[in-house]
Amino acid sequence: MVTLECLQVNNGRDFAIEINNTECVQTLKELLAQQMEYTVHPDDLKLFLAKNDDDNWLQQNSGVVEALKRGVATNVVKKVEKPQMIGSYEIRALGVPTEGSRGNIHVLVVVPPKEWGDVRPSKQVFVMLQTSVVDLNDVGEGEVQSTAELSQLLQLYGDFLSSLFVRQEVKMVWGILCNNYIGSSPPNNAYVLVGSPGVGKSALLVLFCCYLATHHAYNIYLARTLKHAGRASSPHVLLCFRGKEVTAYPDCRPHHTEALWATFRTEHVHNLKFLIVVMATAKQTSKAANWTSSTHATCYQHRRSTD
Repeated sequence: MVTLECLQVNNGRDFAIEINNTECVQTLKELLAQQMEYTVHPDDLKLFLAKNDDDNWLQQNSGVVEALKRGVATNVVKKVEKPQMIGSYEIRALGVPTEGSRGNIHVLVVVPPKEWGDVRPSKQVFVMLQTSVVDLNDVGEGEVQSTAELSQLLQLYGDFLSSLFVRQEVKMVWGILCNNYIGSSPPNNAYVLVGSPGVGKSALLVLFCCYLATHHAYNIYLARTLKHAGRASSPHVLLCFRGKEVTAYPDCRPHHTEALWATFRTEHVHNLKFLIVVMATAKQTSKAANWTSSTHATCYQHRRSTD
């Protein structure tokens, strides 16, 4: 038996697979498919030996592995991702050590983009640390603030900028939001944030939600509408904050949205620190208001369909 350390390129997950070295690569695919958090056919998996140009195994803490986790396609990464492991190859022919080597990655696991869009997890739960979220009150006007950690956390959920230019208007809106929502009695009102395309409404609201949840123990239902091929659909990326614990839905279909909202609202309806945020066009926001009308506090972002 050998232990193969495997890295899933699409989402950065790593796991160990024990297999007899006389088995073939196809058997390894079947074992990998069983370990995944979602249903995928073994034949849809592409496997690559995790070796660099020097024929050495990749290290878990290496820059190449970090790039693979983030989906960054550098020239080095492209070299690593070929040639593909053939299903009929025996494991022992791959040169995998019979004794584990600490910190090594042996196999890269890739779900092709077409299949990945269909099978990626319906939800994930993770903890968002305070250190990942900046308070813009502590950032000077005109400064560029790094938000790299938050960007990595949200890469499957509508993305987020790796850095944020803090303009005067951003500081002003942040201050108003803080005054309204941080205190002993948060308002039982709805607010609408309107602005021209590209001014940073989305980034500001997402950051503020993360800040309220991690620094002030808010329970927040955040619905984000994304565009595909120039068109916007119903909110299909959902982030449900229970303080620092986040339940994230990367592809929430419209008919699931209301059910998830009803569950979250029932869970937190008596909690004063309870907020719903909808980021969508004016038409979509109006529709969302119909089924969120009894929340403690609501914040909407209106944007043109071209935003």
